[in-house]
Amino acid sequence: MPEINIPGIRVRFAPSPTGYLHVGGARTALFNYLFARSSGGTFILRIEDTDKERSSSLATDQVIESLKWLGLTWDEGPECGGQYGPYFQSERLGIYREYAGKLIGNKSAYYCFCPVDSSDSGCRCSSLNASETAAKINSGNTFVIRFKNPCRLVEFNDAVRGKIQMETGNLGDFILIKSDGYPSYNFAVVVDDALMHITHIFRGDDHISNTPRQILLYEAMGFSLPVFGHISMILGSNKEKLSKRHGATSVLDFKKDGYLHTALINQLALLGWSPPDGNEVMTMEDLCRSFHNPRFNSAPAVFDYGKLEFLNRMHLSKMPNAEFITCILPFLKETAYYNKINSFDTNEVVNIQILDQIRARISLLVHAPREFDVFFRSEIAYEKNILENLQKTGKIREFVDICLKIISVHADTFLSSREFEQIRSECAACDMKGKKFFISLRAVLTGTEHGIDTEFLWTHLERKTAFSRFDKFRQFV
Repeated sequence: MPEINIPGIRVRFAPSPTGYLHVGGARTALFNYLFARSSGGTFILRIEDTDKERSSSLATDQVIESLKWLGLTWDEGPECGGQYGPYFQSERLGIYREYAGKLIGNKSAYYCFCPVDSSDSGCRCSSLNASETAAKINSGNTFVIRFKNPCRLVEFNDAVRGKIQMETGNLGDFILIKSDGYPSYNFAVVVDDALMHITHIFRGDDHISNTPRQILLYEAMGFSLPVFGHISMILGSNKEKLSKRHGATSVLDFKKDGYLHTALINQLALLGWSPPDGNEVMTMEDLCRSFHNPRFNSAPAVFDYGKLEFLNRMHLSKMPNAEFITCILPFLKETAYYNKINSFDTNEVVNIQILDQIRARISLLVHAPREFDVFFRSEIAYEKNILENLQKTGKIREFVDICLKIISVHADTFLSSREFEQIRSECAACDMKGKKFFISLRAVLTGTEHGIDTEFLWTHLERKTAFSRFDKFRQFV
C-alpha cells in the first residue's frame, strides 16, 4: 500500500441491520477503526437501514452492542451524533431525492416507468421530454429513477489489489431511487460517503463489483473519489465460505462462549493484515500503533478457532487479577460461591495463587466454573469409574478415615502442608503410598483422577470444604 499522509482522514463502518454482526463485518469495522486511530482520523458509524423488509431495531441494537463489546468506539454516528448526520439512512431520504433530482437535471439520470424486471433494450424512458415525464407522473404511473450509464471503462487504484479496470456496459442503466422512494444501495452509499467526507473506504472484496457503479456516480455528481481498498474474504477452517460451524456466528456468541474481546480483536486483525514486527499477540494499543500504512494481504484469510483459543489463553495470562475476576463473574452467577469470588481480595496470597492456577488451566472463560468448583464446591460429582478404581487400591475407607481424623484436629481456615505430610506418612504405613496415594487423594477431593496438582489443591482448600468432601465420599463408599 502506498504511503498515506493525508490530513483529516475519515473512514466509516456502515452495516445493514438485517441480522447479527458476524466476524466478517467485525473485521471490516476493526480495520477502519485501526486506520482512523493510527492516523489521528475520524471513525464514523452509519446504519444503512433502507431495506425496509429486513432491517430491524433489534438488529441495530445488536450491532451497536457488539461494537461496544469489541471496544470499537465511534466519533460520529448513533448515540453521539455529528455535524454530517443523520447517521441512519432511513432518516436521509430527502437528501437522496435531492441528489437524484440534480442528476436528472444534468441529464445523468431519468424517470423510468417500465416494469423493473423488463429488458433495458425495450425502454425508451430516457428519451421522454419533461412534459411527457410530468404527465406520466401526474397520472399516477409507478416509476423508478435510473442512472444513464455512459458505458465506458472504469479504472481505479485499489489500496489492497493495485490497479483494477472494469467495463460498465454490462451494468445497464441501474436504479438510483426505487418505486417505494427508497434509494438503491450504490446510490445511497455514494451520496452519504461524499457528504460525510469519507476519504478512505476499506471493505470486503465482495464489493469490488459495486465500485464501478459508485465511481460513475461520484463523477456524475462532481464529488472527489475516496481511496478504495478491498480486503480479502474470510474462509472457514475448511477453506470454504464461512458457515456457523466455521466462524460465521454472531460476535456476541463469542462473548457468550467465553472469549475475551481482546483476543477476538487480535484474531480479526491478523485476518488479512500482517504486523510489521511479526509479533502476533497484540493488544488494541499495539494494533493502533502498528496499523499506520497497513500491510493488507490480498489472499483469502482463514478463521482458525485453534488460534483464537491460543490468543485467548495468552490474553488471559497477561490480565491483572482484578480484571480477571470481573471477566469470570458472569460465568459463575449460578454457583453457590459467586459472592465469595465477587468479594475476593486480590492482594491475599492464597487468592492470588488460586487465580494464577485457574488462569493457567483455562483457555476460555466458560471453563472457569469447573476449575473454581475444585476449590469451592462443598459437594462434587464423581466420575463413573472413580469408585471402582479406588476400591482396587485397597483400604480406601481406612484412607478416608485417616484424612478425616487428621484434618479434624486443627481449626485453621486452610489445610496445611504439615497435615499433608502427616497423612502421607500414615497412609504409606498402610500401603497407600506413591502414585496410589496422590491419585486417591485427588480422586476423593475432585471426583477425577486427573487434573490439578494434589499438594497445591490440599494447601489451598478451606478445611470445611475438604471435610465436607471426605465425609460425602465416606458415605458414597
